[in-house]
Order: sequence, then structure tokens, then C-alpha cells
Amino acid sequence: MAARVGRWLRRSLIGGGILLLLLLAGPFTHLAFGELTQWRGANRDSSGQAPDPSVTPQAVVQVYAARTLGWRGAFGVHTWIATKRAGAAAWQVNHVVGWRYYRGGSALVTQGACPTFTDRRSPRPVARQAWQ
Repeated sequence: MAARVGRWLRRSLIGGGILLLLLLAGPFTHLAFGELTQWRGANRDSSGQAPDPSVTPQAVVQVYAARTLGWRGAFGVHTWIATKRAGAAAWQVNHVVGWRYYRGGSALVTQGACPTFTDRRSPRPVARQAWQ
């Protein structure tokens, strides 16, 4: 009986260890081969994925996601919503920044900015809707 329990425990620990290694393979690969750029030094130029607001008269809503900068990029993405009113000449970008909330500010950030940027990898559009 004790030998069976010992064998089961050993197999469970080995299986659990292998599962943990498989789950962490992606984040470790990102940390080993990805760029760990800090957000202060990120390039804010447009990647060209969002339509030019001066030639797009209709209202547009787009949702983007990109790997976060630094070590957090190994585990998560940052998402944001870009909106443009009908006839507007610029985009409005809305996103949540948790550290602002923890420091007593508002977590919701709304700014007039380019919705896509070219820092180290371009953001991926998640959803897009345009109205006439």
C-alpha cells in the first residue's frame, strides 16, 4: 500500500513539474528572446493600421491589444479602445492603467493620440466597427 502511494506521489510530482514547465515555456521564451523595452523609451509613431482620420469621414471604433512592455509582456497584453467620431480630425484613445488607480488617480486614461504605435511590435486589431 505504501509503495503504491509513493509511486502515485512520485508520478504526480513529475507530471505536475512537466505541466508547469510547459505552461511557463511561452513566458520564458518571451523573456529570453523578446525585447524588454521600457515604456518611456517606446516609439509612439503610427504603425499605419488605423485609418487616417482626415480621409475617413465615418465614425470608427477599434479595439487593439499588444504585449505589455518589460517583463510583464511575458504574461499579458495591454488592450485599448480607439474611437473617432464622424467627421473628427483625430482619434481618441481610452485605456485602463492600473498603477494610476493604486496611486489615487483615475485608472481610465482618455487622450487624443495615435491608436497604433511601432514600439517593438505592432499592436494587433481585435475588433473594428465603422458607421456611415
